[in-house]
Amino acid sequence: MFKWLRKKKEKTVLDVIGEYGAVLEKYSTGILDISMLPLPKSQMKQVLNGLYAKEKRTDFQKYLENGFLYLSQFQEGVGDKPIDAKLSDGDVKENLHADLAKLERHSLWLKLQLAEMDVLSVEWKQFKQELGSARNNN
Repeated sequence: MFKWLRKKKEKTVLDVIGEYGAVLEKYSTGILDISMLPLPKSQMKQVLNGLYAKEKRTDFQKYLENGFLYLSQFQEGVGDKPIDAKLSDGDVKENLHADLAKLERHSLWLKLQLAEMDVLSVEWKQFKQELGSARNNN
């Protein structure tokens, strides 16, 4: 009877960017599962590219560029719990093995994240070159 009330509201671009910013702020140094993105990574790229292309203010363009690169923090297979390098509270000696295991796991994921950031950086440079060419041709 009230199916229209349960109809899922479409996310606006502002909703997506707001959610993305909130996750980045909450887990600024973490490596997160891609399921924590408000949209699939390919769509997030499109959103950030589209906003950048329309934005005239260089400070906001820089935020969008950083947001594109921060997509590298989202990796498939991380799971529910973000990965960070925060060490355990308490006795260092007691927590040594657990902390070393945590740092080793973080290090492996960090290598993957940094490799993807390099790829994203190349993608971004190519995008900006194509955008500049398109603007110069108009």
